[in-house]
Amino acid sequence: MAKNHYVSQLIIKRFSDKRDRINIFDVKEKKILENKKSLNIFCKNNIYSDDIEDKLNRLLEDPFAKLIDSKIIGKDKVVVNRKDLFLIKKFLLLDSIRTLSAEGFAKIFSGFSENVERYWQVSEKIYGEMPNHLPKSSDLHESPQDAFERALKVFVESDSLLQIVMHEYVTRELYMWSKVFFDSYIAFWDSNVEQEFILTDNGLTSEYEPSHQLFGGLDHSKLSYLLQMLKMKPEKEEAIVYGTLLDRITIMYENFSIFNLTSGRSIIIVNPFFKLFSKQGFIFNNNPKVNPPIPDIWPSFIKNKLVFDVPITQYKIQGTHSMDDEFIYNPQKLTLEDTIYVNHLFLSQTSNLLGFRSFEKIKDSLYAFQAIRMLNHKDIYTEDGLKNLSNFVNHMMTDEFNYIWKYYREKEDIRPRENPFDFPERIAEMCFSDTRNNIYALEYLLNNEDKVRVMSNFSFMGSPDERIRLIKKDIKRIKGEIENE
Repeated sequence: MAKNHYVSQLIIKRFSDKRDRINIFDVKEKKILENKKSLNIFCKNNIYSDDIEDKLNRLLEDPFAKLIDSKIIGKDKVVVNRKDLFLIKKFLLLDSIRTLSAEGFAKIFSGFSENVERYWQVSEKIYGEMPNHLPKSSDLHESPQDAFERALKVFVESDSLLQIVMHEYVTRELYMWSKVFFDSYIAFWDSNVEQEFILTDNGLTSEYEPSHQLFGGLDHSKLSYLLQMLKMKPEKEEAIVYGTLLDRITIMYENFSIFNLTSGRSIIIVNPFFKLFSKQGFIFNNNPKVNPPIPDIWPSFIKNKLVFDVPITQYKIQGTHSMDDEFIYNPQKLTLEDTIYVNHLFLSQTSNLLGFRSFEKIKDSLYAFQAIRMLNHKDIYTEDGLKNLSNFVNHMMTDEFNYIWKYYREKEDIRPRENPFDFPERIAEMCFSDTRNNIYALEYLLNNEDKVRVMSNFSFMGSPDERIRLIKKDIKRIKGEIENE
């Protein structure tokens, strides 16, 4: 019976000062395991075939380990060539599915297939050419395990998007899934000196727009902005930028996906939309650089916009891509607040296990996460203030994450250094800004009034008439503020 690691041992080992030991929160069993060997955690029996396991080690993990040790971990400036960049994206691509069970993969891919079908039809009309020879995954009628093995095989045996689309086992869905990674750009983030990153068992952890939380999973801040820019009939070059970005966000609606290399450094896959905030501009087909206006919205909970900056690119032959082109990154250090927020993402999207190095440097993230959990209980928002307080205290006393404080109260100082309730206020502030202060999103919703009236995603806004009244009121308020400035 073979033991397979769904979180690579090379990451677990580099996540700890001791190189081979890590502390674990077992979320499912409510246990804390200290100084666990990498060999015995984040693993299951018989996840992959022997062939896939061999190729993961030989074609992916060995070269990736050499790359991050020589060029990324501990470097003040990260310089990689195009071949390195493809390897990084390949690793992240594999990591996006290797943590899933076959059944979990099948469930996610079922919803993704519907999105791909819509994208395919629209893109075929726009571009005229699509790789229509690729089969649909849904037409193959494979078992979840066979579909999972197919995806692993295609991704581990391909080093670029071109190789993926040419692979004999690729499907439309696998091609589009990989396109998300190869069309995005990457960044490097470092944790604040007072905090450390957490290692999750979910592989990549993603952020969505603040409005995503209020509207039950809908993302329309980036979409509504791009549509409005196109409606304004910009110059041809800018229209190409907006159209291209609109195409990209149809498949990648996340703001970013983050993967931790160590407790202090992470790699980010960034939605191309955020290139609009960079001064480096866009270049298409060797045409002059295009610099569209910087958007007047900010659809992320991360406050520091500099962390989304694009790398400096140095072409060996100007106007031509080569594998020797260099990409220069200045890893950005997150603020204390942003590090806690990133850890909140990991905590909220974890299935069973969390890895960490130092309790002292993650306790504020745990408190912030627990504060959000408490405020999600609906029975603390009644008209009876005393009852609300009583319910809140009861939830605090019985919360399932209290096993952490019970374990550490005799061993560590468990008092928070930061006020954990500052964090929910920040989340609420960003949600408000991305919904009720976002003129593009509000006008987009008003233009889709029929859907707003009937979709359950908007039920928190009241009756159908009340929803429209509220949207119109906010639009009028924002336009009034603009006129008075």
